[in-house]
Amino acid sequence: MHYLVVAVPDPHEHGYTVTVPALPGGITEGATLDEAFANVRDAITEYLDGESSESLRAAGVRPGAIVAEIEVAIPT
Repeated sequence: MHYLVVAVPDPHEHGYTVTVPALPGGITEGATLDEAFANVRDAITEYLDGESSESLRAAGVRPGAIVAEIEVAIPT
């Protein structure tokens, strides 16, 4: 299964914070991007372990996402 993850550099910790929008509370971090992605794979696996599709839907898990980049004009 594929999940959208969002990795944001953390200037205070000098690493990355990674969230999983489809999983309520799905967040982890890592010192490097590779470490952060390894950690998020582990976190997703733990989150889904032993759960039925019905219980995941009830918890608000939303697999599948649309990823788009949009442009917004900043007023001058």
